Amino acid sequence: MTTIALMRPISSLAESVNKAQERGFTVIAAPMVELRAIKSPEFERLVSSPTPNAWDYVVFTSANGVSHAFGYAEEMADTASLQRMLSQSHVVAIGPKTKQALERAGVKVSRVPERYSSAGLITLFSKLRPTGKSIAIIRSAHGSSVLVPGLARLGAKVVELPIYEMTMPTDRSKAEQLVKRASEGGVDVFCFTSSMTVKNFLAIAESMGLKEKVLSQMKRSRVAALGSPTALTLKSNGIVANIIPGEETFESLLEEIARQTSSPNSGSLEFPQ
Repeated sequence: MTTIALMRPISSLAESVNKAQERGFTVIAAPMVELRAIKSPEFERLVSSPTPNAWDYVVFTSANGVSHAFGYAEEMADTASLQRMLSQSHVVAIGPKTKQALERAGVKVSRVPERYSSAGLITLFSKLRPTGKSIAIIRSAHGSSVLVPGLARLGAKVVELPIYEMTMPTDRSKAEQLVKRASEGGVDVFCFTSSMTVKNFLAIAESMGLKEKVLSQMKRSRVAALGSPTALTLKSNGIVANIIPGEETFESLLEEIARQTSSPNSGSLEFPQ
């Protein structure tokens, strides 16, 4: 049975574990990043002072961005203004999960790119001819560096609104368990879904004096990366991602891992969250 290491935020870890188990994997799981809201005066102005057609497009790059946006507006006691502002704009979701999160919040989504990535968003907007159009991007503080300049090159007026950040987990105990297990050769596939999971995983390994052992084990195992930025972060640390899905969704990542490992049909969890 194939053992995979899953390292996602606590908010999505349980669901991710269930999906991996359904595909027949033995799962070692630990939150490797923590999501924290950050203050954004620009976002507050966007919400509290909406005017008709103030933004031609509002882009959400993750379901987490949706939940943080509405959480932020709720703290401001101004959810109605956020809803009104979004209703006056064309709302673009980076992928189906983000679209579902927006629709659950009562927001109509105008478009989703064919490729669920920053590059896919740029391709989408290139077809929309956004010269002179205003685009607000609601995202994390660690978003892809290609999106804003890519849209600006198309002639759009772009404002980036980071409203949450990805940090080291406050409680690192389970992450340290995972690192120790990984250093001992107990992982067949390392599964990274963001650059920050790579950075935090290696930082924790280094703090435990296990970084070289972990890197050695990773080179003997398979390494899965969700998206080219994650793969590039791995490469900068001397690790080649040999499993990269065609679509940038977690489900596609699991499907590609299963295809390359021929995982059996019943899964288990090594240690629960």
